[in-house]
Amino acid sequence: MGVASLVLGIVGLVISFIPCLGMYGLFLTVPGVVLGFVGLIMAAKKNAPKGLAIAGVVCSIIGTIIAGWQYKKLSEASDSLTQMANEISAEFKKAAENAPKAEKDASLDKALNDAKKAVDKAVEDGKKAADEAAKKVKELAK
Repeated sequence: MGVASLVLGIVGLVISFIPCLGMYGLFLTVPGVVLGFVGLIMAAKKNAPKGLAIAGVVCSIIGTIIAGWQYKKLSEASDSLTQMANEISAEFKKAAENAPKAEKDASLDKALNDAKKAVDKAVEDGKKAADEAAKKVKELAK
């Protein structure tokens, strides 16, 4: 059990350092922690050496912390991008709703200008969203 825990812990720890993929290290590190504790209990009952099990638990816990942190940061970035996309979509809907009203109230040129302004604002918001996303990805890469 100690050897299995150590192998899972080391491989999971290495994977947890890979940007944007590190969260998948959880699939190795969590079982590594469990196997390490099972190995410690079995070693205590048999008076066997506990070194491999302890090393496996330590590597697995460190890998779990790093992979969990990456999962949290990627989840936050995803939520932020989804929110920005929803805001852009709302701006387009607003522009589409205002276009018929503008035609009734004024000329077609006014409606087109309003739509153009909404599209320009949406493009600016999209650029801001892309810049923020790039900053978050750079932060995650560190």
